[in-house]
Amino acid sequence: MSSPLETDNEKLLEEQSQFQSSTHSFIQVRKKCPRGVYDPVRSILGDEILGEIFLSVLLQCSRLVFRLNLNNSVFLDECWELPDCLTLELVPSKALGICVTFVGGKAIVAGIKRTSVAAEDGKVCVGDILEELNGNHVTTSSHGKLGAIMRKGSGKPINLTIIKAHHSKTGDLYPPIINLLHRARLDPDDVRAKQLAALHGDVCSDDALIMNGHEVTYLNCVSTGTHGDVRVIEQGMNLVLQGHTQKINSKVLFECQEMAVSVTNVATNKVLLKHSYMEISSCGKSVSWPLYFAYVAGDQSCNISKSFTCYVFFCSNEDHTNNILQSIGYIDSLLQQTREETVLWQHEYSLMLAGELNSISSEETLF
Repeated sequence: MSSPLETDNEKLLEEQSQFQSSTHSFIQVRKKCPRGVYDPVRSILGDEILGEIFLSVLLQCSRLVFRLNLNNSVFLDECWELPDCLTLELVPSKALGICVTFVGGKAIVAGIKRTSVAAEDGKVCVGDILEELNGNHVTTSSHGKLGAIMRKGSGKPINLTIIKAHHSKTGDLYPPIINLLHRARLDPDDVRAKQLAALHGDVCSDDALIMNGHEVTYLNCVSTGTHGDVRVIEQGMNLVLQGHTQKINSKVLFECQEMAVSVTNVATNKVLLKHSYMEISSCGKSVSWPLYFAYVAGDQSCNISKSFTCYVFFCSNEDHTNNILQSIGYIDSLLQQTREETVLWQHEYSLMLAGELNSISSEETLF
């Protein structure tokens, strides 16, 4: 049974009454306390005869068995249609191996690490929503705390509640999730194709299972003196790309971790760079060089640092470049300059740590 209830609490109440076969009890209570509740002229419940007929229908409904998951209430405020909901118990592990991006208060799976426990059976896919982790409800306020939740449950099975992005029976994407995928810069068609492949047991492509970060090329770094604001990004990139410094050209894994940016040499597994978000003062890329990006970091917390360095990278995938920059900060301004137009992301620490990035997603790796 459905009715034009508007709030998620009312919808959940109706679902629970169906589950407990007690929908008719509301009408019985109303009959005992009729005054000031309904207009007998315009309401079925206010009419004695129609009210009795309606009550008899609900009494018949109370004999039906409703198999409802009352915990599956994430989208009740948006849609009566319920998504597929999975409760998983994974083997104990120090690392879950997924990367989530927070959009609209929900944690969307943006990547899955190869060989991780999350990738073993293909039940968790890119585009799904992480609803619960080890009994903890995951929302925007969980940003920065997911690693701690994993460590707290070390040595115990990992319990997950996953809201699937698609319906297993039809293969169609769940409508309320589509808008979230767009805001998270995930292609809904691509997500659907990968989830269907996993559903039918096909081997996932390399894009479906990503590494714990993005593989990029570290070019080199250059000092920007006492300046660390967004205006030195283009200057630093010019110095490196025009050959004023000898290029290193190392294949590295660029990770936006819980509290820091980490750059690891792929060949040697040696950490080349590691800067906390408090040390990073700005980051950005140039429209003229869309596959190149850079960030500026001080030798200590950037608000007191007197020496800054610009670190320049190359990434063959522009979407990955955008994801990296969004992970570090949020779009602060679109600057028009005489030589070229440069899009820059100004870092705001309090918002990043609190996870309050408005409509721009922030990415976090689970350890």
